[in-house]
Amino acid sequence: MNDHAARALLILTLIALPATEACRSETPLPAPKAASSTAAGPAPAYQVVVREASSVQPPERLWTELPANSRRSDFPIRTNTFRDLVRKSNPAVVSIFSSQATIGRTISDPLGIIQFGVPLPRFGTSLGSGFIIRSDGYILTADHVVEGSRKTKIVLMKEGEKKGDEYEAEVLGRSEEAGVAILKIQPKHPLPVLPLGNSDALEIGDQVLAVGNPYGLSHTVTSGIVSFIGRQLSDRDSDSEQLKFIQIDAPINPGNSGGPLLNLHGEVVGINTAVAAEAQGIGFAVPVNKAKEFLPRLIEKQ
Repeated sequence: MNDHAARALLILTLIALPATEACRSETPLPAPKAASSTAAGPAPAYQVVVREASSVQPPERLWTELPANSRRSDFPIRTNTFRDLVRKSNPAVVSIFSSQATIGRTISDPLGIIQFGVPLPRFGTSLGSGFIIRSDGYILTADHVVEGSRKTKIVLMKEGEKKGDEYEAEVLGRSEEAGVAILKIQPKHPLPVLPLGNSDALEIGDQVLAVGNPYGLSHTVTSGIVSFIGRQLSDRDSDSEQLKFIQIDAPINPGNSGGPLLNLHGEVVGINTAVAAEAQGIGFAVPVNKAKEFLPRLIEKQ
């Protein structure tokens, strides 16, 4: 089979999960539509959602980063490396329950021919993941997790036997082009955060961890390596700039969508987004640098 034919067989599925179909189906999400042009000019590449009654004020800095001198190129891996990393990172990962009134969408195959997905009930609930990037309640996730959302609930990690705190979230903005969305909750106290790293520094073979809420199993952790960098998932509009994904072999499943992809320093280097539906060990994440590029405009009020 030549490379062109092999690519035509690749079917991709966005990995938010309808809670009403937990353990049975995968969240369908509407196929990306080409931006239409009008006399006033082309449609914007991103969408800003602002509610009139919102009291949210954009912060001076949306995320945190580790000091450059805190990273080592010869990072030693010991028996407790992953354990310590998970212990520090898990509290900043959240579960997202989004009431949706649309059918949703799927990502088409590379040639734009085949589509995969199970229709979402008209007023179903989508299940996904996210992570806190500021202690005052800013949360990053994948855009399709909250697409068409009528109401979005955030559930924090539980402490011992105590149920995790729940908050209603405001969708400040989402970008279909970048594949990300920014949410805001009003927490009762400062929250733990995950620092954002530099996805441009990733190399094939780097070890990564994926954390999320697959099938409602909150804070599930899987590990793997970076399999490819700069993977394009569509040949449509080949002359335009396409989102290039990080390909990973860390197992991710429906409900993982929006969860963090971490390097061994505990930095977010990607946002888990999709899997190849008919394969094993082929997942995709949005590079975190793409999210950094779009985040400031997503919360600008118009």
